[in-house]
Amino acid sequence: MFKLIFKPIVWTFSKFMKLPLWGQMSILIAISLTTLVLMTASFGHKADYMITAEGEGPMFVGRGGDLSDTIHIVPGDSLRLLAGLGEMIWAETPDGRFRGVIPAGVVAVPEGLPERSLKQDHKISFRKYLRIIDDPDFSMEKLYAMTSINSVRTTADSVVVVPNYLLLDDMWNMFRVSFTFNPDGSYIASHYWPTSFRRLVSAVTSYEPMMGGSGWRAWLADHFSWLISRPEFPAVSSNWLLSGILLNMVPFLLLCILLLLLAWRRPLYYVPNWIVNLLIVGCLFFASYLWPKLMLLRGFSFLSSYPIVWVITILSAGLFLGLYRGLRCPRCKRLEYHELVSSEVIGQKFKNRKGEYVKNRTHTDTTTGYTVHTRNGVEERREKDWEEKHYNEEVETWVDRVCVEKIKELYRCRHCGHQRVKTRREESWVSRKDTGVKNRRTSDFKRF
Repeated sequence: MFKLIFKPIVWTFSKFMKLPLWGQMSILIAISLTTLVLMTASFGHKADYMITAEGEGPMFVGRGGDLSDTIHIVPGDSLRLLAGLGEMIWAETPDGRFRGVIPAGVVAVPEGLPERSLKQDHKISFRKYLRIIDDPDFSMEKLYAMTSINSVRTTADSVVVVPNYLLLDDMWNMFRVSFTFNPDGSYIASHYWPTSFRRLVSAVTSYEPMMGGSGWRAWLADHFSWLISRPEFPAVSSNWLLSGILLNMVPFLLLCILLLLLAWRRPLYYVPNWIVNLLIVGCLFFASYLWPKLMLLRGFSFLSSYPIVWVITILSAGLFLGLYRGLRCPRCKRLEYHELVSSEVIGQKFKNRKGEYVKNRTHTDTTTGYTVHTRNGVEERREKDWEEKHYNEEVETWVDRVCVEKIKELYRCRHCGHQRVKTRREESWVSRKDTGVKNRRTSDFKRF
């Protein structure tokens, strides 16, 4: 079973590693961009599924915080179905005055009703939310144009709208929000309430958003909102494979693009190699910084984000530097290794190295120390402090003769003839001389 699973993976990886660098980077970029398109594509919901209720049940037109209102649906009521939502159905009344979710048994679900993602929240920073409500032209029409609406509750004096927004403060605590409008659509007020807490300190802040940071978290949340927020109606199911590719490859897109430009040579021809090496290191640090942040925003735990990501990044950096360091020829800037032209021994010396092997070991005796506790002249307790075991050993000994050579290697670029010289050391075993068997006494000391 394992052979059937891993053999194709190993074969694919081996073929991938044999490709030139530009081919490898092109494949990685193509996979990442294709995954981005698939994960962010949306069908768009159709709001023309008019149907008559067959059962009786509530429509939840306010969810969370103090918004817990419902309206009662009875058989014969007309409803416009918007989408399926797990075991519920997203619907609204024909006049648009109320929108929310109803139990699936209230209506017969028609064929072709789109399924809404259960984790479709549009994440934005709290600062962006404040900019929205501070806009003097903000209205219900503008809110409908910015995002989809989860629920609507209409009264004679106001319209309360809960949009598909999830607000994130500087510590990435999550808040839901509702907006209250006049019947003409002009803005009145808004209200937010917490949904979950990333850190214990947030629980003692009276649920107020933590806005004391520099704002880089807000920048990250807003600029990557399209990436961390799943579409309501994904064209392709957001399964674990696509989500894994998205989270694991997108942070390394900059590195892949940089290496592809290096493989094309001309775009970065005049950039010195030391600057290129700094850019590569910078891309690796950026990836290790961005990767766990995206995982946190997508709902992964801290333990599965930071420690695991850091370990994988360190291993990936080591593998990368081992495979691709010193790629560019300093003269023609082509990404190919210099070929080995010749090698010669420029130094040689011999060393003797002693070795031994314990052939037989016999335990002779044990020395133990105790601490005695007494009370009123009566011994109450004895504790072991230390223990030393003694052995007689029969040891075989020998001396190895080792040759240490210093080798100079000449590498040459096959395109422009640029040469590199490297030196390395190489050791080789020459002979061994047995020096007999000796007896010795040893001890193992252990303190408790």
